[in-house]
Amino acid sequence: MTQDSRQRYTDFLSQNPASIFHQPWWLDATCGPENWDVVFARKKEHVIAALPFFLKKGRFGQIILGQPPLTPFLGPVYSPGKARYARRLQQEHTIFEELLRALPPCHLFHQCFSPAITNWLVFRWNGFQQSTNYTYRLYNIKNHESLWNETEDNIRTDVRKAQNRFALHIEQSDDIGAFLDIYAGTWKRQGKRTPHSTLIRNIDAACASHSCRRMLFAVDEGGRRHAATYIVWDQDAAYYLLGGSDPKLRQSGAHTFVVWESILQASKYVDVFDFEGSNIRSIEKNFRAFGARQTPLFWLERATPLFRKIMLLRDILTGPWK
Repeated sequence: MTQDSRQRYTDFLSQNPASIFHQPWWLDATCGPENWDVVFARKKEHVIAALPFFLKKGRFGQIILGQPPLTPFLGPVYSPGKARYARRLQQEHTIFEELLRALPPCHLFHQCFSPAITNWLVFRWNGFQQSTNYTYRLYNIKNHESLWNETEDNIRTDVRKAQNRFALHIEQSDDIGAFLDIYAGTWKRQGKRTPHSTLIRNIDAACASHSCRRMLFAVDEGGRRHAATYIVWDQDAAYYLLGGSDPKLRQSGAHTFVVWESILQASKYVDVFDFEGSNIRSIEKNFRAFGARQTPLFWLERATPLFRKIMLLRDILTGPWK
């Protein structure tokens, strides 16, 4: 990433609003300032689109253009304009073709695109494969009564149980160490080591400096923290980035309670709450129970023939290359 490219990207985003995950400071925190780059599409000398990517090397030196960790989506940024639908599609095709031509040579490109990207035909024509991920989104979250009425019975039961039976209340804190203690509990229950601890601290420092994050804890009268959430937001939506609960206190309904309160807190800033989705059935069921709408995300991937064979072998041995 040259300083000129970084400045060009920053200037472009100032005129073309994008998600928090597209911001240079987010990419600095998640990738490292030297480990991401961006390509542009231009109309004459004017930048009309950009595509950032995480730049890393595989175990044997393969060049991978990918998805930063703890980043739910990325993909192209551009303004669709106000032309007729057919003309807008043609403009998208032209923009995406130019972005693809601008990408540096690599063994693998893989990214999950933002929900705003619904047209991946150009990528298909250029040898990409697509799979569909899902997130769950709540809309009109400023209307708390409607939001509550759309929840399933188990959500309401857990919230009431946490408040009435266990006398839990919500505390806001800037203590990332306290959050990581709760977050670790979820992984400990699964017999796994807590992932990304240093990265989470980096993200927290960056988000704190941009005033776009909140940590909430469900706490009992004895001061025990039962569960916690970590949410971030941009101009369009809030995102449930991380969460966890104390495995010894899971019967209190605290996790549901703190998620519900996180949605209410987010409504002070935006009108959309994104759960980020999950491929785990029990988690998907819980997000859906809040009344959230299923929203598709396109995961796009293109690999050289040799690297695809390596990925297939890896998938067999350890699981998908994501």
